[in-house]
Amino acid sequence: MARKIKIIIASPSDVINERDLLLNRLETKFRREHYEELCGSRIIVEGWESIAPQPGNAQDIINHKLIQTADIILAVFRHKLGTPTIDEDGSERAPSGTAEELLQGLIPRKKPIGMAYFFESPPDLTDPDIAHEWARLDDFKKDISKKMIYRLYNNEEKILEIVCKDICANIREHDLLASE
Repeated sequence: MARKIKIIIASPSDVINERDLLLNRLETKFRREHYEELCGSRIIVEGWESIAPQPGNAQDIINHKLIQTADIILAVFRHKLGTPTIDEDGSERAPSGTAEELLQGLIPRKKPIGMAYFFESPPDLTDPDIAHEWARLDDFKKDISKKMIYRLYNNEEKILEIVCKDICANIREHDLLASE
C-alpha cells in the first residue's frame, strides 16, 4: 500500500485560481499521470478550508491543525505576500500567514518540507500599494530562494505539472517514505 503524504496548500488571497486547481485537481493528476507509482506515495491535499470554524487565532489554528501534521507545505504566490501575522504582544511574527506556514518547512526537522511557487510576471506597479506588496514579495523570494524548492510559473494550468514533478522529487529526495 502506498504511503500517504499530506500536502497543505498555502497562499495569499490573490491566487484564487491556482489554489482552486491545486486543491481540486492535484491529487487526481498525481494519480492519473503515474506519479503515485513512481514515488510510491498517495498525496492528500488540504487547505485551511478543511478546518471547521472555531474560536481562537486563525493562524494558530491553521498551524496546529494543518501545518504541524503536514509532510509538505506548498505555497503559491502571484503578486502579493499577504498580511503579516502578529503575536499576542503586538510584534510581527511573520511577513504573512502564508509565509509563516511555508517557513515551517525550514525548521530543522524531518518535516514538513517547504515548496514555493511564484508567478513570474509582475503586476502594474504604478499603484504605490501594489508596488509595495510586490517589493515585499520580492524580498521574501530572495530570502527563501536557496532554502527550498523555489519555482516560477507563468500559467495557472502549467503549475499542476510542475508541482507533481516537484512533489515526487521531494518525496524521494527527503525519504518521506521512511518517516512514517
